Amino acid sequence: MNMNTTVKKLQEFANKHSLILSKEGEIGFGRACVGFLHGDNYVSYNPIKDGGDYEPIFGKYDDRLCAPDGVNSYHKGDYLAVLVSDKDYNKGLEDLLKWVEHLEKQGEVEVVEYATGATGLQAIISGTHAKALKLKE
Repeated sequence: MNMNTTVKKLQEFANKHSLILSKEGEIGFGRACVGFLHGDNYVSYNPIKDGGDYEPIFGKYDDRLCAPDGVNSYHKGDYLAVLVSDKDYNKGLEDLLKWVEHLEKQGEVEVVEYATGATGLQAIISGTHAKALKLKE
């Protein structure tokens, strides 16, 4: 698939869910990535409360949302972001599309807002509410 088609399909997913496609972003401490943002934050999947107890927001972990084999997802948090090696953003975008297509095969995808449970400095950094991906029940 050519890069224009890849970006078009990713942008359609972003538009459908009111997200921002980050084609050349960073995550963590300056790690190059591509992914989907809501505001300044990457969209989560399987989010946990940031208030110290780290319980799943949606009650259970859903491994259907995880990146498929071969996709180098960000590993220090469950975010819809693919790490990029050697500034090869095109490969990252291709992998992100693989992930999106994998998600859509699992069922109807929705993006919902949730309270993070964050307080203090963490609330200032990441906010008290965020967006997360889940499959409609």
